[in-house]
Parts: sequence; structure tokens; C-alpha cells
Amino acid sequence: MEEYAFCNDTFNRNLKGPTADIAALTRIAIEQTLSRSKDTHEFVVALLDKATDPAEKNALTVCEKAYYIVTNCFEQASAAFAQKDYDSMLKVERQAPRAQASCTIIYNTPPNPPNPVGQRNTHARILIAMSVVAGTLLSSSTSWLISLED
Repeated sequence: MEEYAFCNDTFNRNLKGPTADIAALTRIAIEQTLSRSKDTHEFVVALLDKATDPAEKNALTVCEKAYYIVTNCFEQASAAFAQKDYDSMLKVERQAPRAQASCTIIYNTPPNPPNPVGQRNTHARILIAMSVVAGTLLSSSTSWLISLED
């Protein structure tokens, strides 16, 4: 239920009108994923600068790398979306879940330092999924429309 509420809220807060097509929803998902991943990366870097405990530093280093990758993926996805290159967009988006998951897994691996990015990880996971699902629908509908024109 949390996922639905978060998705619904994210889309509704960012809609430019009363309705949106799949391209608009994909754009919103990509923009929100990129924005949140950048914010989380900056948050983790700030925590890492202050960390002294070796387990905490290790976990934060994994998360810093993870969110660097997620941010990079969604910068590329945003550029591909702008070019209407939906296959390339999906290809880079699909690299993000594994990277993001590494930041969750590290906090479940002993020694378990306190997890300061738990909710951010949850939101990132949901946003990445929203982007991939919306992008897949957009790519599928575009391919379908193209095949009808041929």
C-alpha cells in the first residue's frame, strides 16, 4: 500500500494538468528519480565526510557508489528520453535497481551499522520501478504505434 500511495502522490504533485499520457508520466518518473538520487547522493557524501566508525564508513561508501551510479543512469535516461530514444532510456534505467539495492543490502550485512538512508532507499526503489514501468509502457506503445504505420 505504501508503494501505491507514494506513486500516486509523486505523480499527482508533478502533473501539469488534470490528465497525462504515458510520456508525461515517464518524464515525471525520470525527473523525480534523478532529483531524489542526487539528493540522496549528496546526503550520503555529507554523512561519509563525518563518519568515523569503520562499519559505518564502509556502508556509506557502498551507498555513495550506488547513488552515484543511479544518478548517472538517470542522467543518461533523461537525455535519451529527450531524444525519444526509449530503448536506450530503458537500457540505462535497468542498471539502477541493482546499484540501489547494494545500499540496502549493505545495512543487512553484519556488522550492521545504523541505517541513515532507509527511507531514502525505499523511495529510490519505488521511483526506479516507476521509471522502468512507465518507460516500458512508453517504449511498448511507441513500438506498437510504429509497427501500425509500417
